[in-house]
Amino acid sequence: MLVTIIIIDTSNGQQKVVRFSGLSDNKGGYLINYAFPDLGTYQVIMRTKSSSPNFATLASFPITVALETSLSNIAIIGILVVTVVAVSAGLVVRYRYK
Repeated sequence: MLVTIIIIDTSNGQQKVVRFSGLSDNKGGYLINYAFPDLGTYQVIMRTKSSSPNFATLASFPITVALETSLSNIAIIGILVVTVVAVSAGLVVRYRYK
């Protein structure tokens, strides 16, 4: 069985196509590792083809990549915001009383 997977990226306004061809597995399980470069919606198209018995399948589905909102990410963003505000306030005070 041969498998072709195509990932279409239109998240940044330009169409980019990533193709994985010639994937094969006798047990019917397929795994690819792909890091989605941007947030947004991607279209995945998958085609399987077999010669015994002779058949082919086609599937298409969207994948939405969203910002991860785990507690650790929220804490990191909070620390960054507090740091930026503190540095900005420090610069204002420094230049004001100079």
